[in-house]
Amino acid sequence: MTKMHKTTLLLLAMMLIFSFGWSQNIMRINRKDNSSVDIPLDEIDNIVYLKGTTISASDELRDADGNVYKTVKIGNQIWMAENLRTGKYIDGTPIPEVKEKGEWEKATAAAFCWYNN
Repeated sequence: MTKMHKTTLLLLAMMLIFSFGWSQNIMRINRKDNSSVDIPLDEIDNIVYLKGTTISASDELRDADGNVYKTVKIGNQIWMAENLRTGKYIDGTPIPEVKEKGEWEKATAAAFCWYNN
């Protein structure tokens, strides 16, 4: 699975959590060292997982459509500071749209959905 697929999958998983009524107002991120970070949901614009990337906060991050994204460094991690604005992977393959909850349960690859779908 490519980095783009992993990033898209995590982002979509988080969208799924929010769209099915997760009522908490805090997101807790648990670290490997058993510490955690709590972030109020109203302070989060988007969530992107960039494991293993070598970009810095000053590098340009582009998608398959040529959109350029701002990044931000939080601790020792680089995060996207904007929502993804493409409908395809870097190789040009369309990212499938999921419209039913049952489709997520059967999904074996990354996909996207809209809020309340």
